[in-house]
Amino acid sequence: MKFDHGKIDFLEKTDVLETLERGSIGHLGCFLADEVYVVPITYVFENPYIYSHSKDGKKISMMRKNPQVCIEVEEIYDMFAWRSAIAWGRYEELHGDEAATAMRMLIKKITHQIANGKSSSLEMDFDALFEEAVIYRIHVSKLSGRFEGNLHALRP
Repeated sequence: MKFDHGKIDFLEKTDVLETLERGSIGHLGCFLADEVYVVPITYVFENPYIYSHSKDGKKISMMRKNPQVCIEVEEIYDMFAWRSAIAWGRYEELHGDEAATAMRMLIKKITHQIANGKSSSLEMDFDALFEEAVIYRIHVSKLSGRFEGNLHALRP
C-alpha cells in the first residue's frame, strides 16, 4: 500500500496568527530540570498574548520556576491535510483587573464555542472557577507553523 501525501511546508505568519485566533484548545509545553511536561489547555489569543487558566498544580509550579514555554495548536482535517502553529513565549501570572479581564475573554470564547455547537454544553460555576484559578498569559515572542495539503482548501 502506498501513501501519497502532499508536501509539508511552512505557514506564513498571517496563517499562524489565524490558526491561533481560531483555536480554543492547544497543548502547552513547559520544562524544568530534566522533565518536559505537555498538557492540553483552553485559551484565548489576543496578539501578542495567549490567555489561559489552571488550578495551582504541577504545570503552574513548573512555569513559575521556568517561565519559558510553548503552545502548539493544530487543525487536523485528515492524515494528509492539517496545519500546526507553535507560539513560544514567557509565562506571566495575572492578578486583579487583568485577571478578571482575561477570565471574561476565556468565558466569552467558551460560551461562543458552545453556542456554535463546537463544544458540548457546560455546567460550571464561573465565580468559583475564578476564585480557584491561577489566571495567566503567555507573552508570545516567536511563532512558527507547518502545514500539509492545500492550505487554502483547509480554511474553515
